[in-house]
Parts: sequence; C-alpha cells; structure tokens
Amino acid sequence: MGDRPAPRSGPVPNVADPALAARLAFYSDGDAGVLAPRGWHCVGISGSSGAALIVTPERRSATDVLHREHQYRGPGVQIVYHFGGTSGRFAVAKTIARVFPDHMSFARRVADNAALDGIEFALPSGPYPDDVLRRVSAREVEFATPAGRTGLGTEDSMFAADMPISGIVTIEPEEDMNVLQLTHKLAPEDADLAPEIARNFRQWGGRAQAPNERSR
Repeated sequence: MGDRPAPRSGPVPNVADPALAARLAFYSDGDAGVLAPRGWHCVGISGSSGAALIVTPERRSATDVLHREHQYRGPGVQIVYHFGGTSGRFAVAKTIARVFPDHMSFARRVADNAALDGIEFALPSGPYPDDVLRRVSAREVEFATPAGRTGLGTEDSMFAADMPISGIVTIEPEEDMNVLQLTHKLAPEDADLAPEIARNFRQWGGRAQAPNERSR
C-alpha cells in the first residue's frame, strides 16, 4: 500500500530505573511498539500475513526487511506478528509445531488444507535442536538461540551471528491463533537492557499503546 509517515508522538512507557531509562527509547510505527537502545532506528512493515517492527543501530529500508538477502547480522530488536486467520497461518503453524504442542490440531489443519490446495508445506517435527526454551505459561515461551546457530531467533529478519539471540513468543488462541514474537540480539554492553525490554513487551503486548490507554 506504499509508505506512510512516521507517528509524530505517542505515549512513552515508564522505566523505573533512571539509569536504564537514559539508555532506552520507545520505538513505534503507530501500531507496534518496543523498547530498544536509545539512538537506534526503526522501520515497520505490514501486510495480509502480519506485521513487523525492526529496530537496529543503522537505518534500514522496507526493502532490507522484505528481502531475505538483506537480513541483518548485527544487534537488533524486533517484534513480529503472524496472523493465523490469513496467509500468516503457515508461520503460525510452524511456530505451534515448534513450541506450542497444545495447539497442534490447528497446525495439522493448516498442513492438510495446504495439501488439498496443492501447496507444498511441511510442519517441523519439534523445537530447533540448539534452542533453549523455557515455558512460562501455556501461551508464552522464552527462547534463546546460541551464537552462530539457527533457531527461533534467526527467523524473519535476523541471521545467525556471533552473538546469542533471545526473546519471547506468545500465542493468542482466542484470536485466530495469532502469534507474536519479540526477538532481541544485544551487544554485551547492552545485555542488561534485555529484562526491561521484555517487561515492556509483556506489559504492552508489543503495541504502541499500553492496554489501559487503548481502552479509553
């Protein structure tokens, strides 16, 4: 649908520790929002399958994000939505097969329908072998992809690199099985920012406004 202007202003989440607050900024495309190191740059994309917000030290264009050969190897923070009710269902089905086995009926239905439609689609047989997973709840899983390995952290716009990649993946079964994933790859000097980035993600759900503000 073409470019749209960046939002001029918006709410800013509270960071309790002043020292951390001075090193963080809230990045938003008007729909999604995430904390990341101050002074970075963000780009947001959206389509029928989902949406993404990518924050990196260098400026990136939508072309960089959309084409896999431009995947980013340096530090970054990203939020990705996959919509289970649209063409995003294929990404959702793969995530379910990797980390949400309670919803495998949805994943198998996606695979069966793809076969009926003549679409080549195969479900993975479980988690990435090198990923370290911690199940927080039936809807939330924390993950860590080791440096130089392929895993949940290297999907979408981040390549495997010499830094580990961590994040959180959640599922919304009451909303067409939408999947939301936070991924962050931070340099050692920024590693202490990760807990605050994750706390904001859990509180705001990766959106540009806090829940209580969205309901007003």
